[in-house]
Amino acid sequence: MKPVKIGEICRENRGVTVPVSAKTNNLVDIFNNNNSQSIVVLKEEQTVGLVMRDKLFYRLGSRFGYNLYMHKNVDAVMDPKPLILDFEESIIKASKLAMKRSQDKIYDSIIITKNDKYYGILSIKDLLIEVSEIKVETARNANPLTGLPGNLTIESKIKARIKTGDKFSVLYLDLDNFKAYNDSYGYRKGDQVINYTAKVLNNCAQKIMDSTFVGHIGGDDFVIITDAKYDEYLAKLVIKEFDRGISKFFKSEDLLRGYMICLDRQHRVVNSPLTSISIAVISNQNRNLKNHLEISDRAAELKKRVKKCLAAILLKTGGKKLIMENLSYAKNLNFDYSYPDLLKKMIKEADYNTYLHSQRLKVPALMLGEALELDKNELEDLALLAELHDLGKMVIADDILDNDGPLNKKEWQQIKEHPVTGFQIAYTSLEMVDIAEGILTHHEWWDGSGYPLSLKGEDIPLAARIIAVVDAYDVMKYGRNYKRAMNNREIIEELKISSGIQFDPLLVKIFIDLNFE
Repeated sequence: MKPVKIGEICRENRGVTVPVSAKTNNLVDIFNNNNSQSIVVLKEEQTVGLVMRDKLFYRLGSRFGYNLYMHKNVDAVMDPKPLILDFEESIIKASKLAMKRSQDKIYDSIIITKNDKYYGILSIKDLLIEVSEIKVETARNANPLTGLPGNLTIESKIKARIKTGDKFSVLYLDLDNFKAYNDSYGYRKGDQVINYTAKVLNNCAQKIMDSTFVGHIGGDDFVIITDAKYDEYLAKLVIKEFDRGISKFFKSEDLLRGYMICLDRQHRVVNSPLTSISIAVISNQNRNLKNHLEISDRAAELKKRVKKCLAAILLKTGGKKLIMENLSYAKNLNFDYSYPDLLKKMIKEADYNTYLHSQRLKVPALMLGEALELDKNELEDLALLAELHDLGKMVIADDILDNDGPLNKKEWQQIKEHPVTGFQIAYTSLEMVDIAEGILTHHEWWDGSGYPLSLKGEDIPLAARIIAVVDAYDVMKYGRNYKRAMNNREIIEELKISSGIQFDPLLVKIFIDLNFE
């Protein structure tokens, strides 16, 4: 891997320096006795100016120039404001800054400092040669479709980040249902979607910082490497920008339906969700990452989980299917109310009992959230999660939801899918990205025996753990068609029994202490 810091290029080139007390004739002697193109003027290791050979001799060769300048102090002929860059500055940024200079300075040497002291000097020729070599090497390893750096560069970037010990994150991104898109629209259109994705990632990365790196693993798989503090913001930005333009790659009838019609591998006609983007984030912020292979393995496992959550759910009951089709159509239009409000209305229409249950949850959820001293934004997200945690039940048949007897295995499986379905719906909207994880995980158990991901303990998001407690409380307090209502003493006893098994024990204790009636 070629050097990426400008200071590494001039490591062997200290250059020629003179003190600020030097005279012009001293400079002439130096230039006449060696091939240096520039001289750096120093004052106690601090750069105060630069003298270029061609400019000095041009000035001395002008009419009266010799008499005017030959015996003057160096400050009469030096440039007091040369381009000075820190050792750590990237080569690419250095070349951009050099080329932005005025025309009369564009070929002047660049002065390098380290720890605010003079370090060395670099000619424009050497800089451009280095940049060219890096670009040639990058192009050799670049993806031929997008032009983004490929696997060798990605591996080198990750290794370099690990070596520094700084906190960083790797975002692994790929497209969902992309094979179905290629099957429906053809590979030429598929290539357009890949290039669109690459453009989105580049644009988003440029809004963060220069050191954020975008790579193309191949196919519909991409990588972004950035500082750990930017990963969440960057992931949300990518989702927002991707969603903003992806609809232009679909036919209007597919957008209206909310899915594509294509052939599976057995040549059967199937419905496939529209293409979206998934992101798995791996960071060394809370764990040590030893090498790029460990990062890749963790990402593969995380993506596997995400794919499981985003798996297409075929809706076979006409009424529920119509709701989902209308929802997909409506989210692409402009309404006087927000997307979350639209979903609340649809829950109310689909199952009024679920709607009432969700509305009741807001009060105890917020009481528990305030007791935990959540901030304003967290409380707002918690209230919205309380209202929409059972969003996925919209696609479950009424005869299953209203069943007052035991459910068979197939019916129970449909019930268990509702967190995944709700997550799938919520994750398509930037307004609901922050609560999508809570929708997905509100049926996880503290001991790891819940569903759909079998998360355990504090791996379960706090908001989901809160909803789990107040959800169970509401079910016990108001009963169900298959379960009688309990009194407050029975509810508290049941919560204590399930503490540390189904529920976070700390949340149960706080909730009971609140003595919510």
